Amino acid sequence: MTDDARVSRVLDDVKQFARTAERIVGRGREAFVDPDDDIVRRAGRSVIIDVSAAVDRLPDDFRARFPDVPWRDIRDTRNYVAHQYDGVRDDLIWSTLTSHLPALVRRLCDS
Repeated sequence: MTDDARVSRVLDDVKQFARTAERIVGRGREAFVDPDDDIVRRAGRSVIIDVSAAVDRLPDDFRARFPDVPWRDIRDTRNYVAHQYDGVRDDLIWSTLTSHLPALVRRLCDS
């Protein structure tokens, strides 16, 4: 697979994950923080992990074109969410789903 094809495929995946995040956010903050039902929170965490895994597959030369994107922070966030599940702050997950992820998609996919 060529680098262009790989980039296109990864960006398509990221856009799909962002659409999933939109559906999660569309359920509302109350559903997200519901103490009796954590399925929406767990779905949100999964999206963050998937996005990070996807952007890790982007070729170095593509990532170099976006020095303003915090690539290392994205990877570190994935590792934290995946491995430190008991310390994850749900307000930061919500912020990522509502603000940071859409901004990342706009930056990478609309450039």
